[in-house]
Amino acid sequence: MERTMMKKIQYAAALCAVALAMQTVVHAATVDSAELDHPWTDGLYSTITGCFVQNAEKPGCAREMKLKVPGFKKELKVRASLREGSASLVVILNGTFARADNVYANLWTAWLEQAGLHVLTFDSVMSKPFVEASHHGVAGNLEEEARVAAKVVECFLKQSSVSGKVTQVGVVGISYGGTLALQLAKLGRQGALPFKLGAVQAYSAPVSFATSIRRLDSYFSFDYTKVDLYKTFYNLPREFPMKKTLDRHMMECALSRAFREDLKESLEYMDASFDADLKGMRAPRLGLPTGDGANLHEDRISYAEALNFGRYFQGLAVPYWSGRDAKYTAERLLAAGEMAELLSQTGEKVQVIVSANDPLNAPGAVEGLLSKSGSGKITVLPRGGHMGYFDAQWTKKNLLSLFGRRSAETAAAKPATLSYPR
Repeated sequence: MERTMMKKIQYAAALCAVALAMQTVVHAATVDSAELDHPWTDGLYSTITGCFVQNAEKPGCAREMKLKVPGFKKELKVRASLREGSASLVVILNGTFARADNVYANLWTAWLEQAGLHVLTFDSVMSKPFVEASHHGVAGNLEEEARVAAKVVECFLKQSSVSGKVTQVGVVGISYGGTLALQLAKLGRQGALPFKLGAVQAYSAPVSFATSIRRLDSYFSFDYTKVDLYKTFYNLPREFPMKKTLDRHMMECALSRAFREDLKESLEYMDASFDADLKGMRAPRLGLPTGDGANLHEDRISYAEALNFGRYFQGLAVPYWSGRDAKYTAERLLAAGEMAELLSQTGEKVQVIVSANDPLNAPGAVEGLLSKSGSGKITVLPRGGHMGYFDAQWTKKNLLSLFGRRSAETAAAKPATLSYPR
């Protein structure tokens, strides 16, 4: 009871701080509570239920393509929707370990298709399939990953079915992909991209990469089994008003477990794939089992499952990248995910969308961001959690304004499959 009360006090204080900051930072855009058609006020509930939406609209034109990206070890599978004739291209960068075919990217691709735009998306730069193809290094170096993502876009633009049909390029990032999108905006401002970047939107990018890692790790618990969590949340109806009150600790655990399930596979793969490099660097190892036993892979996965994001970052990403280049200290790798500093290095036509109750941000984080940035690049949502607002009509309207055209494209777009009481 005491813990729950403290959480409520912290949440209320964070919202008050955001309101105060928005009064003092004139250039921060705010979304009126009535304008955001996402009725749930609990950020964790929004996040968890958003992950498990089953009946979201899917794209009708998306097709798989294989790209031979220069420098990659294997062909990279991407998903693309191409229109007849010339149109703008929107590149969707997915979060953490997400695959190209996921609920967020699918719905947004459908909206963008209907608006007459080309769309490209691919597996997250942190995912096992992407690293298998690129072999660019252990995931977690945002600066390098932005350059690798730029190579993918460049290669796509050179395909015979695409060349000459793209009038401008915009990038939309989801969560970790949002921070990656800002890194691309930084490269664009430096003139270091092989294409011209027209506009960037970053949705639910962490205010602080380091803080989000710590919060995800702190949420983890063995108090509930994976079966318990699956039964509780997988088919949970997304209805308003809520008919069931969910335990906050259980929601935190489910959020962390969802991330950790993907982490273990990527962690095991990267430890094995870059084994020779790490040995050559004489880097400290995470201690995953080695040898040639019949159950070696299963044993390694079991060991990896016990490791958290902090251990992964400090025990694998940092040793690998600092071994390749001494400039990549732990401090620099983490600094690449600090939004306030990153925003100061991006050009115009950049928008960051953050929710005041995102559970991956610390209480007061949005206030701190607003106090450091008066760039006019930040839009604050009063609620929505971490990407829980992805299917709101406000989000659709904002997404389709990427290039500044709220226009006939937006008006002609079909309504989303999902709609909620306001």
